[in-house]
Amino acid sequence: MNHILIKCEHPTRQSIWTVAWNVWPHRDNTWPEITLRVILGCGILNIKTVQNTGHPGNRNTENTPTIDTGATCLAKILISESACNLVTTVRCERVIQGKDHTLSEAEATWHKVVNRRLTEDIITVLQIQRRENIKQIENTWGKALRKKHGELPEDWIKQKFTL
Repeated sequence: MNHILIKCEHPTRQSIWTVAWNVWPHRDNTWPEITLRVILGCGILNIKTVQNTGHPGNRNTENTPTIDTGATCLAKILISESACNLVTTVRCERVIQGKDHTLSEAEATWHKVVNRRLTEDIITVLQIQRRENIKQIENTWGKALRKKHGELPEDWIKQKFTL
């Protein structure tokens, strides 16, 4: 399993992880090192960011790490979809069925899978229509979409944006 998900030097596996990392909109030091432990435990993964909890002008400011729920949720989605869905599927198709994917096919499949997840999240939230759920979608997907598209309209959740 470690070889398939982490160690394999096949370009499609490397390409899938590179695309996931490139979509990551947060600081580079918050993207976890991808190991088998991280992949298998991604459901309990927490991404922490440093928040300055002191007030301006106060000498005793502390930089306290706090869990960034949006970054955590996005990391879980990117890691689980990349590893469990794509890397293993592409490898099985290559080894068992003899179908070798090009890098562009692997990347297009990755985008299709992750954009499907984005669409499902938005549809679910729009059906529920609770402010806290809309805020969670914004926290999870907003920075990644802004990284690709620049500034988004205020009602971006009701429009069609993809990664």
